[in-house]
Amino acid sequence: MSSKDDIEGDPWDVFDEALSRATENLDASRDHYQTLGELGASPPDGYVTALSDLEQDIERIDDLLDVTAEEAQTAVNVAQRATLLADVLSISRTFHEALIDIHLDLAETWLEALSHANAGFVEALDENFTVVQQLVAGGKYAQVMDNQQFSLVSCWNQLYEKDADIRTDSPDKYVEACLEAISDIEEGFTDDLQELNRAGATLRVKSERQALNSVLEPVREVFSDRKCTQETALETSIALQGAMMLKYQTTFARRAYTYCCEIADILAAESVAVDSLDELKTSRRVDELVALLNKYVTGETTVSDEERVFDLLSEHHGSLKQALAATDLGTAEFFDTVQKLYLDDQVVDIEVKFE
Repeated sequence: MSSKDDIEGDPWDVFDEALSRATENLDASRDHYQTLGELGASPPDGYVTALSDLEQDIERIDDLLDVTAEEAQTAVNVAQRATLLADVLSISRTFHEALIDIHLDLAETWLEALSHANAGFVEALDENFTVVQQLVAGGKYAQVMDNQQFSLVSCWNQLYEKDADIRTDSPDKYVEACLEAISDIEEGFTDDLQELNRAGATLRVKSERQALNSVLEPVREVFSDRKCTQETALETSIALQGAMMLKYQTTFARRAYTYCCEIADILAAESVAVDSLDELKTSRRVDELVALLNKYVTGETTVSDEERVFDLLSEHHGSLKQALAATDLGTAEFFDTVQKLYLDDQVVDIEVKFE
């Protein structure tokens, strides 16, 4: 952190700019936090405390009637904390949204192959995909996860059904379309592996590639003779699934490496001492780096269960369901704590709804 001697310019100007930046990043942090919860990737409870503490500090400095250089520096420090919190939650959100992008990209590849084999069979499915694509394009990732009709999961389930129908009805066209898709997928995961290798974050998938080729070689041989049967189509389906699994693995590895680099950059910028940081990064040890970052951001302060649950309820506008989904506490422990808060008159008017 800077010292008050580093303040340049009018203290009021510095103060106003810092306060504005702190408020903006607090709002961004809350948005990222809420989205992560909707994606099923809620940060640890300590982030709720960090958000609450940051909000209180912003409110406190916003009430100042006179600003000195020291108070301007305090505002700058608060703004720096807000920026760090927003940056950390932002890269986490981007990472988890990218995982949905990977699934959607693979589903689109599969849909395109099936469309080439028999467009009429997938017409209704194509409409569902359009809605899912529009939701993702609009940044509404959470809706893609929990929408009953237009969800990524429902699209995948429909793909499995249509795949079985098309390979039974049109085995020759099915095999041809899938072999083309597999070639494109192979090119994609080869690029992924090369990029990871150049970054020193090598991913070893030799056995997986061998297994894929062992299925593909006889299929390609049969296809070259134009003697495809339903059995050939089934083997092709297995090969396509294997190719997509391998593409998911390589694409995930690239995204995980990027995420690890982003975490490492933040830790380095904050001068956090980490043993073997480069090794953690190139080995794509996401969980370990996230744990280190969480520990730094949330600090070592011990917070009681009552304070944690109260902060969670405040952050989630009193929703027990959302607070429970976001906490590290077990269900029984969580509701025991809510009961204590209720008996202490810290929580009132509990309303039960059946959904």
